[in-house]
Amino acid sequence: MTEGTNALARGVQLVVAADYSRVLAERTRAGLIQRHKEGCWTGGPPPYGYQIVVGDDGKKRLAINTEEEKTVRFIFETYLNESIGFKEVARRVRHRGVPTRLGGPWGFGTVRSILTNRMLIGEVRYLRRKFKLDRNTGRRVPHANDSDQHIINRNDSLRIIDDSVFERVQAQITVNAANRPRAAREIRPFTRHLYCGVCGSVYYARKSKNAKGEYRYYGCGRRNAQGPEACSNRASLREDRLMIRVQEAMSCVFNDMDRVLAEAATLAQHTLEINQTESKELKTKIAEIDKIIINLTRLLIDPEIEPMAKKSLSRQIAEYEMSREELAQALQLVANQALHDVDQLLSDCKRAFLEAKSDFAGLMSSAQINRFIAEVVGPLVVLPDSRVIQKATAPKIETLGAVTIAGAGFEPTTSGL
Repeated sequence: MTEGTNALARGVQLVVAADYSRVLAERTRAGLIQRHKEGCWTGGPPPYGYQIVVGDDGKKRLAINTEEEKTVRFIFETYLNESIGFKEVARRVRHRGVPTRLGGPWGFGTVRSILTNRMLIGEVRYLRRKFKLDRNTGRRVPHANDSDQHIINRNDSLRIIDDSVFERVQAQITVNAANRPRAAREIRPFTRHLYCGVCGSVYYARKSKNAKGEYRYYGCGRRNAQGPEACSNRASLREDRLMIRVQEAMSCVFNDMDRVLAEAATLAQHTLEINQTESKELKTKIAEIDKIIINLTRLLIDPEIEPMAKKSLSRQIAEYEMSREELAQALQLVANQALHDVDQLLSDCKRAFLEAKSDFAGLMSSAQINRFIAEVVGPLVVLPDSRVIQKATAPKIETLGAVTIAGAGFEPTTSGL
């Protein structure tokens, strides 16, 4: 309200404000860099193994947390001396009764972040990333800076791990990552649609291969990442058996082919009426253009019309004839479409029904099946006794007979798919 309505004045004020914001950001960044060079903490929670202390000068600095230091050393020794991965290390830390900084359970990411933190060898890095404003969402999105832009401050008072031990761990991480098979990320039919009935975590797909073939199973994500202590739900679902159950649940729709074909006939009739209306409009426009062409032709052969005017008339006639040709093609297309709708729609629907009834899932990709389950079935809950029930009714479901599916069941309440 105080800036007025003058566009020029408001534009100048916006430019001044933008420049002030830029200068303020540069000064703030320069101040943080200077604070980093002085060995002070630049803000945010300290990494695991460290704490913030206030010095005599009133400035905040990092210091080693003696209790967390023991856990850090245990993690490095365990990973380096035994042929185990991040998950097993996390499980062993949990067995020691040590909580994370936020009090949650230890997992894959927590262990990896500690094993790759170069601050443990006294190397404090600043400007590892920068934030850019996403104007579409209004949020600041982090972007990693190149290593040559990092500002490194060496401080041996923060060292917990020797350089040689740290480099050996990094080499071991690289070797383990290279030997770990990496499957292409893909959306499976039940991805993010199955939830654990004990801890509420998402069920994730994993691959299993034996002499009989290759299968995909879904299991509790928390149990898979943190071990049996994190979740007691051992129920595992096989994907192909779940798809058979979905196919059976959809049979009620496929068996009602006569009703759907009747609706298709109604749709075809409605489409035919639309095409007839459109055809009538096109014929009216063609007739109007024919009249205009006839009148222009009469003027063109009139001997009293000057040659320059006749050239203009010729150009107009050519333009109208071109428009008439386009309308005639559109009319032919509408007529063909109407004939196709009437003659082919019902037979196409019948053939599609028969194909879907024989192999419903085979007609779609995994991503399409995933979307179909999201829209038609909805989220499902896997109970410890291997039953699968719809998430919305999970608390109310009584124990009913379930169909066993290779160690899993599909609750009858989902038969209304």
